[in-house]
Amino acid sequence: MMIMYICPKCGKEYEPQYYFTKRFCTCGSHLEYRPYKGPIVRTFDDKSSEKETTPPDIEKATKIGRILLEEFTSKRGIFKDYSMPEYVLPQAEEGSRELALYYTYITSLDKQTNADRLWANAVKVYNQNPSKFTPEQILALDKLTLEELIKSIGGRYPGNQATAWRTISKIILEKYNGDPRKITPTPLSLREIIRKIDSFPELRGEKLSRLYLRIMGEKGLLKISDLKELDVAVDVQVKKFTYYTGVLRGTHDLSGEITSRQRAAVMDVWKRASKAINCGPYLLDQPIWSIASRLCKNKLCNLCPVEDLCEKRFEDNPLESSVKLTKLQIPTSDNEKPNQNRSPGEISTINEFTKITLENEGYIVVTDTATGARYHKPNCRFITHSNFREKVITNKGKNGSYYWVKSLKEALQHKAKPCDTCKP
Repeated sequence: MMIMYICPKCGKEYEPQYYFTKRFCTCGSHLEYRPYKGPIVRTFDDKSSEKETTPPDIEKATKIGRILLEEFTSKRGIFKDYSMPEYVLPQAEEGSRELALYYTYITSLDKQTNADRLWANAVKVYNQNPSKFTPEQILALDKLTLEELIKSIGGRYPGNQATAWRTISKIILEKYNGDPRKITPTPLSLREIIRKIDSFPELRGEKLSRLYLRIMGEKGLLKISDLKELDVAVDVQVKKFTYYTGVLRGTHDLSGEITSRQRAAVMDVWKRASKAINCGPYLLDQPIWSIASRLCKNKLCNLCPVEDLCEKRFEDNPLESSVKLTKLQIPTSDNEKPNQNRSPGEISTINEFTKITLENEGYIVVTDTATGARYHKPNCRFITHSNFREKVITNKGKNGSYYWVKSLKEALQHKAKPCDTCKP
């Protein structure tokens, strides 16, 4: 069944590709999503066509959503003392213009990058000089300086993002007197606000628009009359979790980009689950993303509160002790103690490897007697438990080792070349 968007005024129907670029009907009305009976995903064997799969498992989605919401809101288990990276605040007053500007600029950078590192860097840069995050200052900077600022924060596309920041700054100054809070002087609906921010580069995307509205709505920086209707912000992590658990099924590339049909399917299934739970879909966004980016990515199924409901069940479960998502205290078991004769920075146990990849700081150097040394970001797709186990545990380091280094300078001391995939 085709997934469509419909104009509530004239009844015209549009495919998702049109909605994700235009959003509005030719008559000027904002398009609305039309519910559908089942997800449609792209298959490996026929990339030119979309095939319908089995219907979504709403009952399972509801069970998972209820467990995650309860665990997350009560700060239990792995969510104890945990905060989403975007909610670690800089030195700005709650509800202030400064905080609204900070979220407007940084959210626009949260695209195909390491979110933890991005928001942590943003806090540091802001606290050093808050004036850098004002539209007046951004417009006063030359393009090269602005690109360097964005690069230091963690933006993946500093050239395009610098242009976007300048455009956003002009819009905020000209339309809202330099204050994003004035986008909603009185409470407005999601549809009305989306129409306003549709002119903001980067923030008008499907994922970032929902992320921006969630943050600004929860922080009281935008007055949203129907915040409870806000959908999940679907990114690769949320998509993987949805398919790993079996809430949606289909043969497709989970590591690839999200197709418009997959995005619509994921949004719809969690919307329907949240309705059964009686909560806003956006409230499921945070625990789902956290589980996917921290546990699924590192194959830590035994720490997951919904492991019993998941169909993926990774075989590689290196930890038996419970840990938290922050302030990781990963114990070393009696039968897995670090090699006392190892070189400085050498990673010799699964627990050490897991701790480093979860904290996602510094770089990992992988040496190999055949191909030489390479340094990677800790979240590189080649830095996996299975690869580490084979080289270090099974082969006992006979053909290479793993090292953690704090800086690129230290990585170069190993005569290592940068990974061509993660491009550290």
